Amino acid sequence: MVKPIEPNEHLDELLRLLRATYRRAQEPAYREIAAQCRRRISASTISRIFNADKPPKWRNLEILLNTLGVEPDELESVWYPLWARAQNKVNPIDQPDRPLRRLIARPADRICGECGAVIGDARAHQAWHARLGRPAGKAEPGLRTMTTSARGSRRRVPTVPLS
Repeated sequence: MVKPIEPNEHLDELLRLLRATYRRAQEPAYREIAAQCRRRISASTISRIFNADKPPKWRNLEILLNTLGVEPDELESVWYPLWARAQNKVNPIDQPDRPLRRLIARPADRICGECGAVIGDARAHQAWHARLGRPAGKAEPGLRTMTTSARGSRRRVPTVPLS
């Protein structure tokens, strides 16, 4: 039996704010947005985000918002808390299995335009690209936190109280 979808006022607010941000960006075509974000998300995924009946994946929403011109500090202070509340309505976390940590941005961080890695040491990163035989991309300011675990890499996101 299919579970009925409960109203999610946080998701409604998230989508209202997303549509206002889209309008401020002069309503580019979804294919144009996909091209601007280097096809990290497709035009159909963008369409599903705008017409969502449940919160999208944070990674996809973050890419879309970055492409629409939302500043990183606004992502952490406005968008992530709203997304987390909408997500918690659909998939509640009663007792997190580990403490949630706050994202600490380091202003010196740069992101490689070629591979998307956070660059701490530009020379070492360029040498790494040289060893792979790929030119290093232009470093872009910002923070995309990535951590390496035993299973590979995973994204860390800002944390907020889940109320």
